[in-house]
Amino acid sequence: MSVSLYPLALFGFTSRLFMESVAFLLVILGLINLGGFIKK
Repeated sequence: MSVSLYPLALFGFTSRLFMESVAFLLVILGLINLGGFIKK
């Protein structure tokens, strides 16, 4: 039971971490684009 649950938990953790980092990058890119738009 635990042997089959371990990869699922590991995959869920890495995918959640990946989604958080992607969201963080999108926010930074959005702020940079917004700043460049305001400077114009």
